[in-house]
Amino acid sequence: MIESIQFRVKYALESQGRDVGQDPKIPAKAIAQWLKKTRTLIITMRIDRDLSQAQFAKVLGWSRGKLANIEAGRSKLTQEDFAVIAYGFGLTPETFIERISKISEW
Repeated sequence: MIESIQFRVKYALESQGRDVGQDPKIPAKAIAQWLKKTRTLIITMRIDRDLSQAQFAKVLGWSRGKLANIEAGRSKLTQEDFAVIAYGFGLTPETFIERISKISEW
């Protein structure tokens, strides 16, 4: 997951004309912003589908507490969790990343 975030942050910085080189140090603030946008999209998509946390957690095969902790940023979002959530929404992880990229402000 972090590798994907780093790629997206690098792309965003380059699109602003910043030279980030081959192995940029991604600012922690940029990663935190990306994760916040990801959590916001998860919540928004869940609510748009009129699903409670308990209902969506059941779709994912998780407890409501696990989903609530991810949405609130109390638990780390692993690459596996990210993929499970994407598939839970009927998306591929790549498509989910594209949606996050579209709402991210760099």
